Amino acid sequence: MKKIFKKLFYLKSLQPFYWFFKNILENFYYSSYKHFFYKLIPVGKRRVFLQWKSISKTKNKSKKINALNILMVPFNGFSDTVLAFESAVGKSLELRGHSVNILSCNSSLPACQWNFDGNGTPKFELSKLNKFKVNILDQCKKCNNNIKEVCKNSEINLKSINDYVDKGVNQRALDFIDKNYNSFDDKILYKGINISEHAYSTTIRVLLRGSLDEQDPFSIELYKRYLISAYILIDNLENFFKKNKVDRIVAVHGIYLEHGILCDFAVKNNIPVIIWGTPYRKNCIYAAHNDTYHRELINEDNSAWESIILDDKMNSKLENYLGSKLSGGRDNVNYHPNPIIDKKKLIEEINLDPKKPIVSLFTNVLWDAQIFYESNAFDNMLDWINYTIEKFSNLKNLQLVIRIHPAESKAGLTTNQPLEKEILSRFEKIPSNVTIVPPESNISSYTLADISVSSLVYGTNMALEIAIRGIPLIIVGECCSRGKGFSYDIKTKAEYDQILNRVSDLKKPTQDQILIAKKYAYHLFFRRMIDFNVYDTPISGKTISRQAKFNFNSEDQLLDSSLEGLDIFCNGIINLEKFVKL
Repeated sequence: MKKIFKKLFYLKSLQPFYWFFKNILENFYYSSYKHFFYKLIPVGKRRVFLQWKSISKTKNKSKKINALNILMVPFNGFSDTVLAFESAVGKSLELRGHSVNILSCNSSLPACQWNFDGNGTPKFELSKLNKFKVNILDQCKKCNNNIKEVCKNSEINLKSINDYVDKGVNQRALDFIDKNYNSFDDKILYKGINISEHAYSTTIRVLLRGSLDEQDPFSIELYKRYLISAYILIDNLENFFKKNKVDRIVAVHGIYLEHGILCDFAVKNNIPVIIWGTPYRKNCIYAAHNDTYHRELINEDNSAWESIILDDKMNSKLENYLGSKLSGGRDNVNYHPNPIIDKKKLIEEINLDPKKPIVSLFTNVLWDAQIFYESNAFDNMLDWINYTIEKFSNLKNLQLVIRIHPAESKAGLTTNQPLEKEILSRFEKIPSNVTIVPPESNISSYTLADISVSSLVYGTNMALEIAIRGIPLIIVGECCSRGKGFSYDIKTKAEYDQILNRVSDLKKPTQDQILIAKKYAYHLFFRRMIDFNVYDTPISGKTISRQAKFNFNSEDQLLDSSLEGLDIFCNGIINLEKFVKL
């Protein structure tokens, strides 16, 4: 009955009534939950803003003479994990004598990655959501209310960027985009910031595609809407920073529309910006200064870890963690709770010839690869895969196994551009020596690598583990394992051709190279990924949830070194020390 009711109200003509009554019910629930029902729920299962209600406040508050003005910028209020991190770290910084503010978007943009209808100005004519005018700002209000309640209960000052909007900025943005947009390939700069980069990454992230169709009106209008929002955001930030002194900015991701623009704006204006995120390893955070951690890790100098001496304890710690990846348990995401790890069973499962050498190819999700990993010899990851298949059609003595990333079907954010479908649309017939393993398959990628004479990767995090297993590793795209001394790093197609022609005869990594890979793995997993137990984030299905449970019940504990990782992050923000656990 519920499904029938929902389908009925999703009819275009009835949609406005659906959203109208949905909003009334949600507001009633939110108000009741906030004031009454939350008391019936265990503290650890409450929303972050309600957990702050139960945390005892400290009386030991004093500002330093040289206090920094620190701005925490969640922008949106839909992720409790982000609000948990930025409110807890913000309060800790405040207790250390600094001035902290939290910045909210508060309906200031026509679109964001969470809500492409945004504030409805200008109206999104191709929107798939039909609402009454009174309901246009429903999502924006919910978003801002979450941040507002966190700030109220944590007693951190809230600032709204909507208070800094110029009246004529919307029309200026529309005129600018109309003048400068011709296609998705255009590089569009506004006040020195590449707004096309951030608009494009947000569009493919929202649509869950690796590329956009120039013939699709919805994709074009959504992209243009993000360009308009990027223009407006830059002007809004400019107005905000003219009237507010800010010494440090703290934000998540450093990519997509809101935080990508913010990061570039901060760097352009010489304001130190700290970008943080959640890695795969459980209860960890990593961070970087003045860039997203994705690029910072790729560009990190090898001298940061080459001198590490791995003792028995460190080796054991690394081996235990890498071993846990086989069936999960110590990472935020576990794609294969019951993996096929037996080599013989795996070969039978995907119908391989045990007498022919196997070359494995490991993919990324298309939209994920497009955002995070630059290409070298190829236009993009799909171009590389298609080229590789064509090459292997002439290498009949070898078998190519393409392992499609399980996140395509086993993660919270999957894809609207399945890789297998894209490959099959390119080839009338897949060569007989090429096998495509679908994302839902339970075969172990690690076992597949183990039975391979070499492995090809674009930007997958698995590259490092392949090298440690002593398998020749060929890296085609940009990733943090590239340039470390344990892989074949491809720069041109000619170089790739040469590698493929002798791919079954490539030398395995030497013991010295495996040691280098282990050093870097230890550095990445246990020094750059910093243990952080200020809160726990439960696992929801195959992916990390957006909920968070605080592990402290008093503000005084935010100055206690028993909350692991908090001092490292506060020092990294205050003193601009590198985010490394030594």
